[in-house]
Amino acid sequence: MKHKYIKRIILFFWLSVLITFWTYALFNPSIISAKNISNFILKFETHLLIVYAIMFILRPFVMVPGATFVIVGAMIFETRLELILLISVFCELASSSIVYFFSDYMGFDKFFKKRYPKKLEKFKNKLESKSGFLFILFWCSFPFVPSDLIFYLSGSLRISYKKFILAVFLGHVVLYSIYIFFTDTFFGNLI
Repeated sequence: MKHKYIKRIILFFWLSVLITFWTYALFNPSIISAKNISNFILKFETHLLIVYAIMFILRPFVMVPGATFVIVGAMIFETRLELILLISVFCELASSSIVYFFSDYMGFDKFFKKRYPKKLEKFKNKLESKSGFLFILFWCSFPFVPSDLIFYLSGSLRISYKKFILAVFLGHVVLYSIYIFFTDTFFGNLI
């Protein structure tokens, strides 16, 4: 009983943070721009990498895309792009693992089963099939789909963690390499 109560408190707190953040962002959309996030991180001169990594790891809890932080990293550390790739991929692995285990712990599978049983079954079949690894890999390496969604689903459906984390790693190495080494080319006008 106590365990269930703790889960409810965590869920309430997380949803409160998420709703508050996105309500504020709705009226102040610039707060999630790469330029503003970069300016915020730059305030921590002596701890730039630590602040960058912490924000990157925690970003899935407010659903800010990882690509935003990769671009921020490339902007702030433009002379150390290989380091930013390494840190970004590590942070993505950490954040995806946290979300994976958070989803499992919180029992999101029950919520999904109740609300979307047919869609959940399709996803489960897809993720547990022989091509499940490739499905996660392509999902994570495609720039226009939210990777966080596949993290939550994989954790909720208890997909093999080894398969999950390897696919996340490979997909994001490819995607983040493109973002980091071609930021100016692709995103120069946006940042």
